[in-house]
Amino acid sequence: MWHLLKEMLECLKHMIKHVLHFLNLTQTVAMPSKSVVTMVELSTNDIKYLIDVMWSTEPQLSQQISIRHGVNDHELERKLQIALGSALAELY
Repeated sequence: MWHLLKEMLECLKHMIKHVLHFLNLTQTVAMPSKSVVTMVELSTNDIKYLIDVMWSTEPQLSQQISIRHGVNDHELERKLQIALGSALAELY
């Protein structure tokens, strides 16, 4: 039984080593590209979809993606919420 636990521990150490290596590589390689501001027409349903996808993404994955693209995901979500509120206000 101890032998099996020892093997499992070694396997876990090996997996952690690979995950840490991958995360370090991701942070090293993840350099945001140049960016310009552009106007994109979105329906209120498009905006709702984007917000829902942002909220349903695992926090660690969302953070990795936002770092990779040089985006503040909290600020982006705020902008989308404001745009959605303004668009829905036009309906009334």
